[in-house]
Amino acid sequence: MRNVAVTVTLMVLAALPATAAADPLAGAPRVNQCFNVQLSAANSSASLPRGPVSCATKHTLKVVARAAVPSDIPLDGSNARFRNFVSSKCRPAIKLVLGNNTIRYAESAYDNWIFIPTAAQRAAGSHWVICTLGVQGGVTTLATSTTGRLTKVTTTLPQRLRMCGTHYAQRVNCAQPHMFHVAKSKLVYSAYSYTRASRISSSFCPRYVGTGSYMWLGRGLGPNSFVLTCLRR
Repeated sequence: MRNVAVTVTLMVLAALPATAAADPLAGAPRVNQCFNVQLSAANSSASLPRGPVSCATKHTLKVVARAAVPSDIPLDGSNARFRNFVSSKCRPAIKLVLGNNTIRYAESAYDNWIFIPTAAQRAAGSHWVICTLGVQGGVTTLATSTTGRLTKVTTTLPQRLRMCGTHYAQRVNCAQPHMFHVAKSKLVYSAYSYTRASRISSSFCPRYVGTGSYMWLGRGLGPNSFVLTCLRR
């Protein structure tokens, strides 16, 4: 039996010094604003590369939370305090918008990205983080919307909001050509690591994927938990 591993990792932001600000939220996008950002930019940019667009026009991301980061916490994705702060703000917001079902969220095509102020904004004293939600499209794209509506994962999701995998074990939504679909997921109360997830998948997934090849996906939910999802042909 051949298994193929796919992992979702958090982008590590470069360390940035905290600067005192009269208004640390200056320049922060508002909750429910929309942005038309492509997947490559969302994955590689610490700050939003362009301004908001109307949610009635084509867009890929929607802001679900924003917060002023305490001045003694650097805007640094490798900093444990920053990661914990982001998790404390983003996870409740995602649950509020999409419904409180961790497994269904992990099995969906939804994903989240965080952004911090631009260099110019930071120099002026801004010290915030925003949480956005988008939907995986194809292998290298985000799905677009012109409604701004986010469907709760607690409902029956259409194919375009479900997670599937390609022949090469690449994550796509199930409206795209695919080979693998979700078989079973498991919530793991431990910090995510590839080694840990791979070890768990080797004993957990075969019970649900039948014979032949399969893939697994690990999605971190915070500093001390992740969901392991097994996908079968």
